[in-house]
Amino acid sequence: MTPTQAVLRWLEEAQAFPSTTEYARALASEPDAPSPLDRLVGSAQDGVRAATKGKPREELEAALTRAARETLFRYLLVMRLNVDTHEVARLKGLLASSLFLMMRALASDELVAAALANAAEPRKDPHDQASGDRSAWDRWRELVLALLGGVYAEEDARLALERQYLDGRSSLFADVEQDWNVAREQAERIARFALLFEAARSDSQTDEKSDADPPLSLASISLEAIRERAAEEAAFRASYVADMVRAQTLEMAGEHRRAASIVARYMLSDGADGGAA
Repeated sequence: MTPTQAVLRWLEEAQAFPSTTEYARALASEPDAPSPLDRLVGSAQDGVRAATKGKPREELEAALTRAARETLFRYLLVMRLNVDTHEVARLKGLLASSLFLMMRALASDELVAAALANAAEPRKDPHDQASGDRSAWDRWRELVLALLGGVYAEEDARLALERQYLDGRSSLFADVEQDWNVAREQAERIARFALLFEAARSDSQTDEKSDADPPLSLASISLEAIRERAAEEAAFRASYVADMVRAQTLEMAGEHRRAASIVARYMLSDGADGGAA
């Protein structure tokens, strides 16, 4: 059994529990049982012994060490992805709720209806001296699109790591996945509102719209461009998470200098703050 196969077998067992809390309780109920990580490393190393039978001792020991580290890395990666996804879902959900409230503060229900009917322009913010004629609506829209871009970057980074290290299997426990889906749907919904308002304003300023054009609606708004723009951030995020888990793996293996060098590279780089977010 390879390290990936061992971790995937454990992951299937763990994901059968309805929540991370229930899984933790199950582990706590058997305090004398081997830990999941011990079992995983043992399974991976058994596979190595079977595959290297008759090989020189030095080669066997190197393969056993490599299998243990690859297993540990994947186990820690699953834990990291669940913790990060849970925390980001909580924060993005709070931000989405705040932006919904901001939208309501910027316009009454009547103004929203008028904007959707291409009958009115959003009001300008009289206190917006620093940004010229940019309105509060423009700033709100930027925040909304940045929110969804961040959500897509986080999700696509996780998907890339799952493809690379977990054969494409989802790493999330059931409750974490549910929380994430709710947060993403909130961000997508408010982003569609923002893009719909922008399209309505654009249509109200031109005479080129034909009666044959389909009516504007939330369902007609595509979000693919936002996801495409988040691709670079997603790639950086995936690289960052993999390196931080790699550093943790080395630290646990006693290679403190190598672990520290990975962390230091991000601390000294211009992009360190963005990757650590």
